[in-house]
Amino acid sequence: MVGLLAFNRLEPSPAGGRRFAVRNSSSSPSSPPLQQQQQNLVADETMPSGASSVHILDLLSRRAPFKFDEDANELDASGKYKIARSFLASDAELGSPDDAGEVCLATQSSLDRLHTLVELAQLWNGPLSLAVFVANAEQYHALRAYLALVRSCSESVRANVRVGLVYPMGVNVTRRAAWPRMPGPPSSTYSCPAHASLLRTLHSSGRARVVRGSARQMLYPQNHLRNVARDGCSPQRHFFVVDIDVMPKPGLWDELSDFLGGSQRRPCAKCVFVVPTYEAREMAAVPRTKRELLAMVRRGEARPFHQKSFVFNQYATNHAAWEALPHSEDGLHAAYPVKRYEFFYEPFYVAGKEVPRYDERFVGYGFTRNTQVYETHAAGFQFWVLDEAFALHRGMQNHRARGYWRERQNTLNYRKLAGFQRDVRRKYRIPAPTTTTTTPVTKPLLA
Repeated sequence: MVGLLAFNRLEPSPAGGRRFAVRNSSSSPSSPPLQQQQQNLVADETMPSGASSVHILDLLSRRAPFKFDEDANELDASGKYKIARSFLASDAELGSPDDAGEVCLATQSSLDRLHTLVELAQLWNGPLSLAVFVANAEQYHALRAYLALVRSCSESVRANVRVGLVYPMGVNVTRRAAWPRMPGPPSSTYSCPAHASLLRTLHSSGRARVVRGSARQMLYPQNHLRNVARDGCSPQRHFFVVDIDVMPKPGLWDELSDFLGGSQRRPCAKCVFVVPTYEAREMAAVPRTKRELLAMVRRGEARPFHQKSFVFNQYATNHAAWEALPHSEDGLHAAYPVKRYEFFYEPFYVAGKEVPRYDERFVGYGFTRNTQVYETHAAGFQFWVLDEAFALHRGMQNHRARGYWRERQNTLNYRKLAGFQRDVRRKYRIPAPTTTTTTPVTKPLLA
């Protein structure tokens, strides 16, 4: 198993000058031997006398430096969730804050969406802070096994990805849980190229299964997770919050680091920088350049994110204006300001730590990202669109494909919206509107 993980990599070692140094990742001599086995139960010489075998996934889980201390984990403001901020550290040698780069990607996920992590880490190839929600012990142990595998397989994950954990208060996520039956021999089940298949097996079995839309469903705390991921971006001075299925242009971390750390004059004192986002088929290759992306748009293979499902989501970015910009060869530039902000606008953007946090009263789906953008706008920040930066969402969005359960959660969060808007106006001393207007609950669903 050691040989399988060590030599069956998902990516080549990066060439050129990395800004992050990577420690030697060879296994510790004291680690239990992981050899290719023909059964899921294998001998474990580290177990106490009288115990002769252990599941191979338990051995795999021990190969990553997880850190979990129930007594030290934080309780969120609502008293409903516990937070393990340093669940898994990256291997990057940060040295001092000046060596850590200018920007960190922050993202969040449940167990069933983690299969895109490897690609995301490879494309970004810089510091990445991930927050994961687990609802029970089965999901917790499945997460450990999967992270340990992809950490062994991907240098980008091992070197750069930091993981925080959010779980329900009162749930013992570390208790022993039975592993599901694994299909096929371990030589294929636990190999690097099969990491997505392993994840599907882990999260679709028993109580580890992520069930969306159940009447007894535990609401997914998106904004808690976004804040935990954002907090994990220390010591970088800026963060780029995206969903885990939104892939950045290859090399964007380097370009953003040069842009944010360079001498280029900012167009405003309180700027945030919008990264235009498109969507394409789930298996489409991420274009390497803006020219390649625009060629996909012309062929009908890509389009602005949410253009069909909810146009207001990205409309103020003005993708037509962005597509018409002249090509730039000398890095990123703030090309033009967003002039027509609307409440439902929710771009993916790069910002400093001073922008407002995500409001954690909104739990589940609906009014999570757009309320943070609303408060950022109310706080006096200006949105500027970057000329050569872009991201690609995996999968075309279709409003009809969304379930009724999301409508129900959307309605629950809508009931909190008026109070949130009053709080924002009071905080930033914004006069109340002269006419009573409400945001219709029938608006299409939002993340």
